[in-house]
Amino acid sequence: MKRKRIAALLLACGMLTGSLAGCGGGDSKDETLAESGAAGGGSGEVLTLMHYFDPNNPEDPYSVGFMALIDQFEKDTGIQIKLETVPWNEIESKLVMTNQSGNPTCDLSWVSSQKLSSLVNAGTLLPLDDYYAKLDTSGFIQQALDAATYAGDDKKYLVEMSVHSRGLWYNTDLVPEPPKTWDELVEIGQKVNDPANGVYAFAAYTPKSYDTAELYLAPFTWSAGGKLGNEDGTAAWDNEGARKALQFASDLKNKYGLMGDSCFVSDQSELRHNFLNGNVAMLLENTAQLAEINQSELGQAGKIKFAPIPGETGAAPCFTNGWSAAIPSHSKHPDLAWKFIEYMVQPEVQIAHSKFDGGLPILSECYEDEYFRSAQYPDIADNLAKNAGTMDPFVYYQEALESFSTVNMSYMMDPSQDLEAMLQSSAKEFNTKYYGS
Repeated sequence: MKRKRIAALLLACGMLTGSLAGCGGGDSKDETLAESGAAGGGSGEVLTLMHYFDPNNPEDPYSVGFMALIDQFEKDTGIQIKLETVPWNEIESKLVMTNQSGNPTCDLSWVSSQKLSSLVNAGTLLPLDDYYAKLDTSGFIQQALDAATYAGDDKKYLVEMSVHSRGLWYNTDLVPEPPKTWDELVEIGQKVNDPANGVYAFAAYTPKSYDTAELYLAPFTWSAGGKLGNEDGTAAWDNEGARKALQFASDLKNKYGLMGDSCFVSDQSELRHNFLNGNVAMLLENTAQLAEINQSELGQAGKIKFAPIPGETGAAPCFTNGWSAAIPSHSKHPDLAWKFIEYMVQPEVQIAHSKFDGGLPILSECYEDEYFRSAQYPDIADNLAKNAGTMDPFVYYQEALESFSTVNMSYMMDPSQDLEAMLQSSAKEFNTKYYGS
């Protein structure tokens, strides 16, 4: 690819600083089909891409940025991209249904990396090992290679496009040095907690959502030596590590009073706004929110920093995932799909993509770029290198994590219950429902 073209692309994408909430997309129009601009050169080849962004939304930095990448790809290859827009939380289900019919509506799709087990077990994805064999992955960060690999057969089925992790954001006016352990979190929290004046020490999203498990219940459990699931996808959260995790989460609110009732809100952005307004000292949050955090008054003043999630005795493994490119097993044009993947994993394109995606690149050399040496990026990258973890391999992913999160919320609201019995009952109910055992 010519350097002038890449330079222009980087300049355009460098002006985009917005990010998406979590790993979800913007407000895409359901079942919308849109085509990008005409391809330069005109090879006559057409690649259909399923994605979650609305290409007709000039107010969305992601939309503008990704369309710039598509336009450049078309000019360089002559391959035309036909874009099928599907809401971010419906992509995997539509991909499964259309592929099972033998006639998928796309040749390439964006998917959530944590849904890999579900997609592979449904026979939805094409194994990519033959393609990977032609790709130089020596510069890939280990997390991206791990995320691409299905533990059931050790084959690779996707290519991560960016990486999102979770961590502890803290207000340095209130917390000069972050806690590293649960005990330190309580000790520091008790010093800054001031509910009478509207300031709580800590906040974390608590509803019975799979986001809650991804954000901190799984990391807490892993740090205490537990796990959520077995290799076959069955529930395994009836263990001592999980019990310790949920007990500590409850104690933060009910025993120590470090969390307010706002932890039960259905909209995670409310907790983030409380933190950015100075009403919360420490917040567990997705790194995808970096742009919003740094654009706040506290962020612009340099008073918000990032640290690993405190674990039982040290930094907890953090759940890490990212939007990824995957080829349906019945794709009509898998080779064209791979050409777009190869384009997306070029260092210059990875840097450009990360600037509007809000995630981190999958190539280690990109971290030498000046952009990733600023703000909290070095701390986020360091946490990624040292503490990145993938979710336990659930086939019924959302159902499993929501079952576990439901126990957490129920116990947090009424800690007089028998937590061990609750975990046992929940795991048994899940396994009976989905595995008949």
